[in-house]
Amino acid sequence: MPIFSDLSPEEKSLIAGFPVRAAFFISHADDIDGEADDANEKKAMISAMRAMVKHHEDSDLIKGLAAFAFESRTRWDGWEDGAFQVLSEAPGVMNKVLSLFGKDEARHYRALVLEVSEAVAAAHGEFAAFDDDAEEGFWAGLAGRIAGKIKDSQAGGGGANISATEGGALSELAAALKIPE
Repeated sequence: MPIFSDLSPEEKSLIAGFPVRAAFFISHADDIDGEADDANEKKAMISAMRAMVKHHEDSDLIKGLAAFAFESRTRWDGWEDGAFQVLSEAPGVMNKVLSLFGKDEARHYRALVLEVSEAVAAAHGEFAAFDDDAEEGFWAGLAGRIAGKIKDSQAGGGGANISATEGGALSELAAALKIPE
């Protein structure tokens, strides 16, 4: 089984760029609050990716793709342009991850994509909650919320402050990311 650093530049860009494109897809699904909302959602994406690396610390794939994604921040505008192809690309990306890394890593990858996307969907309502929280601090509070969402999602819960439009986009994304048997 290869490690992320052994992949071709095209494979790295595909696999590391997809979670970013998926997060932008969710961000644009309900884009009514303008630039401030976009900035909050981008901050949520970055924080969620960092939290997911810690959560999936046993996954070499997740650590490698996150490092590549952060090193490739100058590519994010281009990856954002590809956000509207996410649903059609998802099965091919999942098949690529599955064929290169196996089912366990594909599960980690799917969880990363969905959890980062959910954090982006919840960002507008979530960020408002941190504005008045001086004791905990913005980033510490966000990390705590993301960890709570991970725990909730593992327990089958939800409860995030997500619009119906973003919730529908998340459902479509989850269906598109199905791991082939």
